[in-house]
Amino acid sequence: MFMVKSYAVNSIIQPSLPVVVINKEYRKSNNDDNKIILYDTADEPILNIKEDKSIKGLKIYDKDNTFKLIATISLKSLIKGNKYVIDYINQHTNKREKLDLKCDFFGESCGIFYGHEKDKAPMICNVLHKRNKFSDNNDQYCVQMASNVDAALMIAVAICFDILKHKK
Repeated sequence: MFMVKSYAVNSIIQPSLPVVVINKEYRKSNNDDNKIILYDTADEPILNIKEDKSIKGLKIYDKDNTFKLIATISLKSLIKGNKYVIDYINQHTNKREKLDLKCDFFGESCGIFYGHEKDKAPMICNVLHKRNKFSDNNDQYCVQMASNVDAALMIAVAICFDILKHKK
Protein backbone atom coordinates (compact mmCIF):
# COMPACT_ATOMS: atom_id res chain seq x y z
CA MET A 1 0.00 0.00 0.00
CA PHE A 2 1.26 3.45 -0.84
CA MET A 3 0.04 6.54 0.95
CA VAL A 4 0.84 10.16 0.41
CA LYS A 5 0.57 11.68 3.89
CA SER A 6 0.99 15.31 2.92
CA TYR A 7 1.59 16.98 -0.36
CA ALA A 8 3.08 20.23 -1.62
CA VAL A 9 3.50 21.19 -5.27
CA ASN A 10 4.63 24.80 -5.22
CA SER A 11 8.38 24.53 -4.85
CA ILE A 12 11.19 22.12 -4.27
CA ILE A 13 12.21 24.19 -1.25
CA GLN A 14 8.76 24.48 0.32
CA PRO A 15 8.84 23.31 3.95
CA SER A 16 5.75 21.06 3.95
CA LEU A 17 7.00 17.97 2.17
CA PRO A 18 5.05 15.05 0.75
CA VAL A 19 5.74 11.82 2.59
CA VAL A 20 5.26 8.51 0.83
CA VAL A 21 4.83 5.47 3.06
CA ILE A 22 5.65 2.21 1.32
CA ASN A 23 4.37 -0.94 2.98
CA LYS A 24 6.45 -4.04 2.38
CA GLU A 25 3.36 -5.90 1.24
CA TYR A 26 2.85 -3.98 -1.97
CA ARG A 27 -0.72 -3.71 -3.18
CA LYS A 28 -0.86 -5.96 -6.23
CA SER A 29 -3.47 -6.86 -8.80
CA ASN A 30 -5.11 -10.27 -8.63
CA ASN A 31 -3.98 -11.50 -12.03
CA ASP A 32 -0.33 -10.45 -12.13
CA ASP A 33 1.98 -11.04 -9.18
CA ASN A 34 4.66 -8.56 -10.16
CA LYS A 35 2.44 -5.59 -11.00
CA ILE A 36 2.17 -2.75 -8.48
CA ILE A 37 -0.85 -0.47 -8.87
CA LEU A 38 -0.99 3.11 -7.55
CA TYR A 39 -4.55 4.20 -6.64
CA ASP A 40 -6.07 7.63 -6.06
CA THR A 41 -8.16 8.51 -3.00
CA ALA A 42 -11.32 7.21 -4.70
CA ASP A 43 -9.59 3.81 -5.11
CA GLU A 44 -9.32 4.27 -8.88
CA PRO A 45 -6.09 3.04 -10.51
CA ILE A 46 -3.79 5.86 -11.65
CA LEU A 47 -0.88 3.84 -12.97
CA ASN A 48 0.93 0.56 -12.51
CA ILE A 49 4.54 -0.52 -12.32
CA LYS A 50 5.92 -3.77 -13.75
CA GLU A 51 9.40 -5.21 -13.67
CA ASP A 52 10.97 -5.77 -17.09
CA LYS A 53 13.96 -8.11 -16.99
CA SER A 54 14.86 -7.38 -20.63
CA ILE A 55 15.84 -3.80 -19.75
CA LYS A 56 16.92 -4.61 -16.17
CA GLY A 57 14.46 -2.04 -14.98
CA LEU A 58 10.82 -1.13 -14.60
CA LYS A 59 7.97 0.05 -16.81
CA ILE A 60 5.18 2.39 -15.74
CA TYR A 61 1.80 2.03 -17.46
CA ASP A 62 -1.43 4.04 -17.42
CA LYS A 63 -4.20 2.85 -15.06
CA ASP A 64 -4.18 -0.89 -14.24
CA ASN A 65 -3.44 -2.32 -17.70
CA THR A 66 -0.34 -2.59 -19.88
CA PHE A 67 -1.73 -0.96 -23.02
CA LYS A 68 -0.40 2.59 -22.62
CA LEU A 69 3.26 2.84 -21.63
CA ILE A 70 4.04 6.03 -19.69
CA ALA A 71 7.71 5.52 -18.80
CA THR A 72 10.58 3.07 -18.56
CA ILE A 73 13.31 3.14 -15.95
CA SER A 74 16.46 1.33 -17.00
CA LEU A 75 20.01 1.02 -15.73
CA LYS A 76 22.22 3.61 -17.42
CA SER A 77 25.31 1.41 -17.36
CA LEU A 78 26.34 -1.90 -15.84
CA ILE A 79 29.40 -0.16 -14.41
CA LYS A 80 27.41 2.59 -12.68
CA GLY A 81 24.75 0.68 -10.76
CA ASN A 82 23.37 3.81 -9.12
CA LYS A 83 22.34 5.68 -12.29
CA TYR A 84 19.16 5.11 -14.25
CA VAL A 85 17.46 6.68 -17.26
CA ILE A 86 13.75 7.48 -17.19
CA ASP A 87 12.38 7.49 -20.73
CA TYR A 88 8.87 8.94 -20.75
CA ILE A 89 6.28 10.75 -22.84
CA ASN A 90 5.78 14.32 -21.68
CA GLN A 91 2.00 14.63 -21.23
CA HIS A 92 2.12 18.38 -21.91
CA THR A 93 4.13 18.32 -25.17
CA ASN A 94 3.34 14.71 -26.16
CA LYS A 95 7.05 14.20 -26.93
CA ARG A 96 9.42 11.52 -25.70
CA GLU A 97 11.96 12.86 -23.19
CA LYS A 98 14.61 11.51 -20.84
CA LEU A 99 15.32 12.16 -17.18
CA ASP A 100 18.37 11.07 -15.20
CA LEU A 101 17.83 9.25 -11.92
CA LYS A 102 20.91 9.27 -9.73
CA CYS A 103 20.91 7.36 -6.43
CA ASP A 104 23.38 7.78 -3.61
CA PHE A 105 25.73 4.90 -2.81
CA PHE A 106 23.76 3.73 0.24
CA GLY A 107 20.31 3.88 -1.38
CA GLU A 108 19.07 6.55 1.01
CA SER A 109 18.22 9.23 -1.56
CA CYS A 110 17.97 9.92 -5.25
CA GLY A 111 17.69 12.95 -7.48
CA ILE A 112 15.71 13.18 -10.71
CA PHE A 113 17.16 15.57 -13.26
CA TYR A 114 15.40 17.13 -16.26
CA GLY A 115 17.97 15.99 -18.81
CA HIS A 116 21.51 14.79 -18.19
CA GLU A 117 22.86 15.51 -14.74
CA LYS A 118 26.43 15.77 -16.08
CA ASP A 119 25.24 18.63 -18.35
CA LYS A 120 24.08 20.48 -15.21
CA ALA A 121 20.41 19.74 -15.82
CA PRO A 122 18.10 21.06 -13.09
CA MET A 123 16.94 18.68 -10.38
CA ILE A 124 13.15 18.46 -10.55
CA CYS A 125 12.59 15.93 -7.78
CA ASN A 126 14.43 14.61 -4.75
CA VAL A 127 13.50 11.43 -2.88
CA LEU A 128 14.86 10.98 0.65
CA HIS A 129 14.50 7.89 2.82
CA LYS A 130 13.21 8.91 6.25
CA ARG A 131 14.58 7.05 9.25
CA ASN A 132 11.93 5.87 11.67
CA LYS A 133 12.99 5.40 15.30
CA PHE A 134 10.00 3.18 15.93
CA SER A 135 10.57 1.04 12.87
CA ASP A 136 7.52 -0.84 11.76
CA ASN A 137 7.53 -2.73 8.49
CA ASN A 138 7.21 0.42 6.37
CA ASP A 139 9.73 2.59 4.58
CA GLN A 140 8.99 6.31 4.51
CA TYR A 141 10.25 8.64 1.82
CA CYS A 142 10.13 12.40 1.60
CA VAL A 143 9.44 13.49 -1.98
CA GLN A 144 10.31 17.06 -2.92
CA MET A 145 9.43 18.26 -6.40
CA ALA A 146 9.55 21.44 -8.41
CA SER A 147 6.36 23.12 -9.56
CA ASN A 148 4.67 21.94 -12.75
CA VAL A 149 6.13 18.44 -12.40
CA ASP A 150 3.85 15.42 -12.86
CA ALA A 151 3.28 14.39 -9.23
CA ALA A 152 1.89 10.93 -10.04
CA LEU A 153 4.95 10.12 -12.16
CA MET A 154 7.33 11.33 -9.42
CA ILE A 155 5.51 9.23 -6.79
CA ALA A 156 5.80 6.25 -9.16
CA VAL A 157 9.54 6.99 -9.55
CA ALA A 158 9.86 7.08 -5.73
CA ILE A 159 8.22 3.65 -5.58
CA CYS A 160 10.55 2.42 -8.34
CA PHE A 161 13.52 3.77 -6.36
CA ASP A 162 12.37 1.66 -3.40
CA ILE A 163 11.99 -1.43 -5.61
CA LEU A 164 15.38 -0.96 -7.27
CA LYS A 165 17.25 -0.35 -4.02
CA HIS A 166 15.81 -3.50 -2.45
CA LYS A 167 16.85 -5.56 -5.50
CA LYS A 168 20.55 -4.77 -4.97
